[in-house]
Amino acid sequence: MSTAITNRETGEVVAYTAPEGGWESDGNEDIAPSFPTITIVQPTSRMAGAEKHVGEFWHSDRESYEATLNVVGLVKRETRALFGEGSDTPLCMSADGKAPQPNMALWRMETVRTRDGVQGVPFGSAPSSCEMCPFSQWMGEAPPICQSSYVILVDRGDDDLAQLRIKGKSVKPYREFVKRRLAPKRLPLFTFRLRLSAEVRTDVGKKWAELVVAGEPLSATDAVRYNEILRAHRARFEQAVASGVEWDDEQHPDAANTTAFMAELTEIMGEYQVRPVAVAQFMKLTFSEANVAAFMGETNYPDIAAFIEAVQMGTKPADLPFE
Repeated sequence: MSTAITNRETGEVVAYTAPEGGWESDGNEDIAPSFPTITIVQPTSRMAGAEKHVGEFWHSDRESYEATLNVVGLVKRETRALFGEGSDTPLCMSADGKAPQPNMALWRMETVRTRDGVQGVPFGSAPSSCEMCPFSQWMGEAPPICQSSYVILVDRGDDDLAQLRIKGKSVKPYREFVKRRLAPKRLPLFTFRLRLSAEVRTDVGKKWAELVVAGEPLSATDAVRYNEILRAHRARFEQAVASGVEWDDEQHPDAANTTAFMAELTEIMGEYQVRPVAVAQFMKLTFSEANVAAFMGETNYPDIAAFIEAVQMGTKPADLPFE
């Protein structure tokens, strides 16, 4: 098998063809493949300075924001995840959007507390498929507690590959682009250069950033080159998605469900440069909207700004009812 790599200094494309019998071991077989992630910054995102960059793209390896993306998509995979309230670690997840991963903590629990309150956990063991799981079902207009997201292997230029993660309201624009530009002629994703941005949208008590997708066809030569790149990296990418599952920093799968209270809280925390962990330590409670609202009510802070200022200063009212 040949692997093509672009020299970033000269722009020259170098092709490595494994000799008969394959390459000799270099001792790195124990290191799992990994690709950095790119995510759309939401009002609930907690990267440093995120409140000033809602609607932009965050690169995990560069630790920087970018207003737009010009990338070539190579392949898409669907994943699913269910988060408990205030947790960044999924209680259940699927690397292919079809079946849950084995030994997920959710199925050893009797109840689970999510953004929608306390839910009973049925079965006692994981269902055989995600479509059979009650947590993956829409309830009228309410999205599932366990929502799907798309992971797309993209080239940022010069074969600099990364995982672009889109979910919630941003899934539909991507699907619409595929329906209009690719599906009618059965073209693969890597025949287009994608020009991506995001628009900040609001509704009653909600605020979110939604993907905007445009694109232009690549030359036949470039499309063939990307076909070879995908052939060389597909197995590594799929292994990275299955084993790494580097979830982004949003607590809830659909940032569109951000309430006005949580949006204001996040914005003020950014202004005061207060992190969620500091709020949790101050309250001696898990950081969540319900806990913050209840704590403020019990301690009679006049508004969110006064509460976050107290967190920043490290001061506490004398009569805090700590457990």
